[in-house]
Amino acid sequence: MPASLHPRDADGKILLGPMVYTEGREHNRGRLYFASFNMNSRVIKRFMWADGLDPFSEQARKRGERYEAKRARVDDVSPGDGN
Repeated sequence: MPASLHPRDADGKILLGPMVYTEGREHNRGRLYFASFNMNSRVIKRFMWADGLDPFSEQARKRGERYEAKRARVDDVSPGDGN
């Protein structure tokens, strides 16, 4: 991705990424994100999902609920029950 298309933090520095989210809540694993880090501590200073959702927005909450509902339907179907 060309640097001109990368999102930037409030200081105008280019965010690293896209990177694949591998930890944390299961419904977020595998999602792409951009971030900037404090290079001394590797603490995230700025975070942005690649799909544009704000991390704790109403849309993000609904996305998590849809994931959990879908997972519950899959968990309800056990091998050998005819479904």
